[in-house]
Amino acid sequence: MAAYLKPALTIDEQVDYLLKKQLEIPDTSKPANYLSHINYYRLKAYMIPFYKAVTDIKEIPKHFRPGITFNDVLDLYIFDRKLRLLVFDAIEKIEIALRAQIIYHLSVEYGAEWYNNLALFRDSGYFDAHTEQLKGELDRSSEEFIRHYRNNYDSPEFPPAWMTFEVLSMGLLSKIFANLKSSKAKKAIADHFGLPNAETLESWMKALSYVRNICAHHGRLWNRVLTLKPQMLKSPKAVWLKNQQVSINRLYVCLSTIIYLLRIVTPSTDFAEDFKQLHKNFPIADLRKMGFPDDWENEPLWQ
Repeated sequence: MAAYLKPALTIDEQVDYLLKKQLEIPDTSKPANYLSHINYYRLKAYMIPFYKAVTDIKEIPKHFRPGITFNDVLDLYIFDRKLRLLVFDAIEKIEIALRAQIIYHLSVEYGAEWYNNLALFRDSGYFDAHTEQLKGELDRSSEEFIRHYRNNYDSPEFPPAWMTFEVLSMGLLSKIFANLKSSKAKKAIADHFGLPNAETLESWMKALSYVRNICAHHGRLWNRVLTLKPQMLKSPKAVWLKNQQVSINRLYVCLSTIIYLLRIVTPSTDFAEDFKQLHKNFPIADLRKMGFPDDWENEPLWQ
């Protein structure tokens, strides 16, 4: 271990540093402007793919390959930002549909307060923890329908599911759903989304919630290794990936789950076409870093 002794650099010093690393910058005022509004270390993640290959990993500083310009780095950054917006918008539609189905089937089957019924859940510890989180999210909510309930009713303590679940985060929604015991209602929700079982839906919900949070916090999607991974479909009820020899911890499979679900939620979705156009506009983004196989455009799911 060693002490971190690197000093803070001014914007001009950051530009000079990039020039010393052999990044081509015809007009230094452009990177100076961007570095004033994008932290150097946020942008650095998009520089790394353009470094020369080195034999000694301790070689400092790493230099850029010949011909790499600041615009190349910026284009990759912009591609990722637009990708986040595209994915976030798509997951919003899916999230709202998931809420609607969970509220509907479980409320019809078990009543308005089903989420407070411990007998419906697998693990009491998770149930208690999720109930505390649920209470916290209700307390933080400024929704008029939550205030109206509390101003007019003193029992039950929590509003009905069709109110409560509209203010829960997608993360908590996915955790509550995963902790539910198997049931006819849970199977019906998976069936609605064309999935063979509730376990697959649980997996997809967790993965999409994770990716949604990356988007919401302006994290990098391009070339990210995903911690939470969606299960591959073995018995799809609709068009799915023919080539399943792909990495499930990269974004390609997750984007494929988005297309699969969107075609049920909004059958006229243009998500696949919008993604293709985005990459056409920013070909600098290497899709292999996102787990895309060479034949991805031939997949019926992506057509």
